[in-house]
Amino acid sequence: MSQKSEEEWLENIEVSLAERTPQLGVKEVSLRRIGGFSLLYGHLRLSSSKQIEPLHILSNRGDRGMVHARGSDVAGSELRFTNREEISSQTTFGLSNSLYYNPWKKVELGRKLLSSAVERSVAEGSSMEYFVDQCFEVLSHNTYSEEVRQGKETAKKFKELQNSIFIPPIETGEVSDANRSSRTIGRYYGTRTQTVILLRRDGKLFYCERNLHKSDDLSEAPVTNKYSFDLQ
Repeated sequence: MSQKSEEEWLENIEVSLAERTPQLGVKEVSLRRIGGFSLLYGHLRLSSSKQIEPLHILSNRGDRGMVHARGSDVAGSELRFTNREEISSQTTFGLSNSLYYNPWKKVELGRKLLSSAVERSVAEGSSMEYFVDQCFEVLSHNTYSEEVRQGKETAKKFKELQNSIFIPPIETGEVSDANRSSRTIGRYYGTRTQTVILLRRDGKLFYCERNLHKSDDLSEAPVTNKYSFDLQ
């Protein structure tokens, strides 16, 4: 949580990260040196017209954007008349490690599945618990090629990550203690946790996280934790 404006927060993020990690011994943490990511940030609040205030997108590859934006928010901004403008007014949108205006196949698939889940839930008058389960089903949608997964070509395995929302456990190969680094932890790579966050108009936020794996033991049962917070 921060009391700073979106612009103030963004301008100071690299310095703030350095202050939070004094062991690095640097004045700023360069976002460009971190693996690709897209970050959604802003103040979770309703406008006077009872619409959610615009949120901002930050890509550490140097691009910025907005979501839940209205025409007046986009007008005059760098988003106007660019391929980055389209996402700003979308009701349902997706983000991944790719550039948000050039989404991977799994992002488009996830957006369609989530949109369908929302429409179905509204039409049926479903409970929040049922809708959360539907969201977890979207997050568990597995289209990862089993042929690629069982193969030996590492490049193909990484390329296939762009196509499937859920990533099944993929063996990374045995690594000796002498050669083990912070980049290699455990025998498998894949989806470890799934998170669903719901925000009601009254400021009540529900946070549901499903922990699929805590170790290399793939037989362990998933554990789901649920929390709620008042933002207003």
